[in-house]
Amino acid sequence: MPAYTKGPWRIGEDGDIFDSDNCTCIAKVVGAPEGGRNETANARLIAAAPALYEALKEADAIIDGL
Repeated sequence: MPAYTKGPWRIGEDGDIFDSDNCTCIAKVVGAPEGGRNETANARLIAAAPALYEALKEADAIIDGL
């Protein structure tokens, strides 16, 4: 599996996603024709990726144990 930047990730003031040290920009969320609500939702989803990945690994371990 490829390496990834461990979380938590956070949303900067401009909507960009940064690592926990606030040093590396993980992603840039750019404008969409629909406007700001979708941009904010997309940024939140991207920032939640590390936590979602950890939850998926836990669920996989539980399912494997059944």
